[in-house]
Amino acid sequence: MSRYAAPLALIMIGLILEIGGCIFIPSSPKPSMGPDVRNMVGNERSNKPIRIGAITRTELASLLNLQMQNDSRVLTYRWAEKYGQWVGLCYPGWLGDGPERYRDVQIEFQFDDNDRLKNYTIHKVD
Repeated sequence: MSRYAAPLALIMIGLILEIGGCIFIPSSPKPSMGPDVRNMVGNERSNKPIRIGAITRTELASLLNLQMQNDSRVLTYRWAEKYGQWVGLCYPGWLGDGPERYRDVQIEFQFDDNDRLKNYTIHKVD
């Protein structure tokens, strides 16, 4: 019986790795397409370049190199970030999109009637 223990253990380990051997390892978000501007945005009392009530729609569009639609009260800035990776033997998509996981992050800036920033919302899309 003891001579079968090691081969059986190796077979069991192989099956476990094959069936469920993928592990997702999260990481700190790293921009992969476009800069992450979350650190540039703040409230009225912050020292950040994009502040509620302090920046106009035209200034923001120039700062972030955004295209403005006429008379729009909303500007959107979007970028992609890597937020983790699959590690293991079971991930079949390596030949396609790879083991890295990316998501889009979008900031929607809303402006008042005087073209001053009044609010912003951040959305993550996995």
